[in-house]
Amino acid sequence: MGIHMLEPEEFLCALFRWNAGERVVPVWMSPIDGARVVAHLGGAQSRRPNTHELLIDVLAEQGGLESAVVTSYHEGVFILELTTGDGAVLDARMSDALILADHFDVPIEIEEEELNQVAVFVSPEDLHHYVGVEGTTPAGESGEDLGGAADQPDSASGDAQADADFSAMMQELGMTEEDFQALDSDDFRESGRDSAGERPETTEAPDSDEAEDTDVTPDEDGEEGG
Repeated sequence: MGIHMLEPEEFLCALFRWNAGERVVPVWMSPIDGARVVAHLGGAQSRRPNTHELLIDVLAEQGGLESAVVTSYHEGVFILELTTGDGAVLDARMSDALILADHFDVPIEIEEEELNQVAVFVSPEDLHHYVGVEGTTPAGESGEDLGGAADQPDSASGDAQADADFSAMMQELGMTEEDFQALDSDDFRESGRDSAGERPETTEAPDSDEAEDTDVTPDEDGEEGG
């Protein structure tokens, strides 16, 4: 589903879709690691071989990359095993595995136990609102169904588990419900509308005491009133 920059920390988040249902696996990356992944996926080239280009050359000498599997997940860290063409098994970080798997055109797989642990329900509406992508599964999209997820509603509204899953995902990024409400309030204030989306008809005038305290109208002599 791509890599997206999310505020406020501006960390990059790689989103993987679980085809069994409206669930995604978010992978948070630091700005540095995320920038390297984005640069590689965007086709950027360096004058001299960088670390990932060197790894690609070494793997090519070992028969390429056969598989990339997420075998464990602990406190936000994904543990992956990369299997080379000659049978060697390497430990890898997710950010490195993303680049290597993309180069060798190998899908990143995940064990069902870890998938059930990290996948969260996100409605199509929330995906579009927060990361700007369509949440529906493309017709004919291939991929192994790794879990028997139950049918999910189109919206997280009214579904306590769905709301909790999405809230947990956003809290990992450092954003809370209050942050979103504050953003919405700022949008309404900038547009001149209230929280219900209506433009106020009148503005409350200050009372007489306040008016007297703030009276700066010049008198006949040109001096300001007290």
